[in-house]
Amino acid sequence: MKGRKKKLVNNKLYTCNVNPKRCTFKRYASKLHTSTSSLKNHLEDKHKIFGPKEEGDKSITTKPTSLEAWMSGAGDQPPFEEALLDWIVYTCQLFTVTETKQFKVMMKSGGCQYHIPGADTVSNKLYARLVKVEAELHALLDRTCSTIALSLDGWTSQNSLPMLAINGKWLSPDFQLHQACIEFIEIKGSHSGENLAAIVFKALKKYRLLQKLLTITGDNASNNDTLCQHLYAKLERLYNNHLTEHPCYEGFMRFKSNESKIQCFVHILNLVVQDILQDLGSSTFKDTTAFLDRAAKNRWKKITLPGAAGVIAKLRIIVL
Repeated sequence: MKGRKKKLVNNKLYTCNVNPKRCTFKRYASKLHTSTSSLKNHLEDKHKIFGPKEEGDKSITTKPTSLEAWMSGAGDQPPFEEALLDWIVYTCQLFTVTETKQFKVMMKSGGCQYHIPGADTVSNKLYARLVKVEAELHALLDRTCSTIALSLDGWTSQNSLPMLAINGKWLSPDFQLHQACIEFIEIKGSHSGENLAAIVFKALKKYRLLQKLLTITGDNASNNDTLCQHLYAKLERLYNNHLTEHPCYEGFMRFKSNESKIQCFVHILNLVVQDILQDLGSSTFKDTTAFLDRAAKNRWKKITLPGAAGVIAKLRIIVL
């Protein structure tokens, strides 16, 4: 009996003081396998409280959740704001996404205690990041690039803006291959070769690459041919200065108009395959889905394939 009394005297009672009126957590140490662990789990599950209560108290230290780690920058994770900017860029989100009610509710539901920036702040932060990236690219090109080959392409973005991207590849003196996007810009005005040549010229001048340009790779569009012709004319006036009475050469250029233009092999291959598929009567994915939508809308009991449909077109319909 004495031993039992002594045991009960040391039987510590654990309670939760976070919300004493509503919280009914009460546990004696004798009834718990690991009392501090149970209290820790209670704080995490019921009150969403994590980490030590006091400095140096390791008894209730917990590993942060993945969301907390992402927001706080734990380990190799970036700070919350940087991670948010990365997500907006790499998933092509609108800058205004952070101002939507649904986004704010989602972040608060995940326990986010950080200030969520608005669209203007996001735009300014990304512009500041762009300035830094451009400065780093300037330094890298000055240090490692003696000649450069460009590849470019234009397309229409999801918000119906005509865009042009210019990528560059070059070898450093130690034969390390480098590549970077030196321009990504909306095309203002017509898509003529002369207008595109002005964009390329401006990008090359910005990074001091006018004399270093070797080749341009593009698709078979006719405006790429005129682009190279107009670009060559602009470079020739700058470096050969042939219209002045006393020519003053600032150096020599490596770019040779259409001789330095490389046809994009992937684009050529795509055109060849499209011609082959057309001869085989393969149809297209868009045409096939439209055909099946008509069949569903009209509730056809039996689908009669078009007479001109080839084997590939029939297989496409069956698969879809």
